[in-house]
Amino acid sequence: MFDLDTTGYFEVKGGPALRKITELGELFNGETASPTGQSGNVMSDFYSDQAEMVANGGFRKMLIRREDIEKVVTGKLVLKPGTSI
Repeated sequence: MFDLDTTGYFEVKGGPALRKITELGELFNGETASPTGQSGNVMSDFYSDQAEMVANGGFRKMLIRREDIEKVVTGKLVLKPGTSI
């Protein structure tokens, strides 16, 4: 995002919220990158965990299949109705 003028100088003021490549014939080969990180929440430890990768034009494999996710999972969130934190 930048202001359009006649100076020929365009100061960048923003960027993409998400970059994604989806191969429709092979959905499991998709790639994604998010400059706001895995969480997208500024209060999270994972907020900027992809920022450097995005700045360098990188992507990461989209994990869609359960078996792919289970290979890299680091935790598990269990939600139980009727309970509070």
